Amino acid sequence: FSSNFDENFFPNGADSYRDTDADRDTNGWDGTDRMDVTLNNGSKWVGAAMSVHMTDTGTDADGDGVFEYTVDTNGDGILDATSPDGVYDSYAVGTEATANLIDIAANSLWPLSTVGVDNIYTDYSEYNHIVGNEVYQSGLFNVTLNTGSQWDTTKTSLIDTLSINSGSVVNVADSTLVSDTIGLTGGSALNINEDGHVATDTLSIDNSTVTIADDVSAGWSVNDAALYANTINVTNNGVLDVGNSAS
Repeated sequence: FSSNFDENFFPNGADSYRDTDADRDTNGWDGTDRMDVTLNNGSKWVGAAMSVHMTDTGTDADGDGVFEYTVDTNGDGILDATSPDGVYDSYAVGTEATANLIDIAANSLWPLSTVGVDNIYTDYSEYNHIVGNEVYQSGLFNVTLNTGSQWDTTKTSLIDTLSINSGSVVNVADSTLVSDTIGLTGGSALNINEDGHVATDTLSIDNSTVTIADDVSAGWSVNDAALYANTINVTNNGVLDVGNSAS
């Protein structure tokens, strides 16, 4: 799923064409790109779900596949870096995001953002996180499983909302799953197996089970943990079974 906010998203703001001043007063066009994937009635999916955005990797003036140096970054008179040429020719993980909310409202968490909140040109220093969740991102990717459906993740998945309902199952092994929120209801299950890694801000387990297999090898950092969550809610006979593993 690739999103660039209709290719007119300005994370640092831009001057609107609707007025005659030169002030930065807009983040771009209205309308958030969104993709919802729903599995129903025992459906099974094996694969990854990834939010990405297109990027302008630099200037290739003669079309030979080599990005020419067009910028002098240190003022020594020698061109030592390439610059955008207006052609979106590659992809990067995650949709575009900003904490500089001019005429848009926050719609997501963005744990890897290095955009400052009070000053968009200043990185927030605490592990490169921003303060709170005041982030707008250009695209939302949500996955829902209903009525005994199953998702076996592969490689790396980066989504916004994962809803596991009515006896459905998500198996994470030899792969990584990152989601803003993960919710389980109605006898559903999330199984984290060997070399599986799950990270979320909020994990809600309602009459369902989250299991970390006994043979999982995991560390304590965000990237190494079998399960990383800022908030875990377990209700209505829900079960969080960490076995003998570190979470």
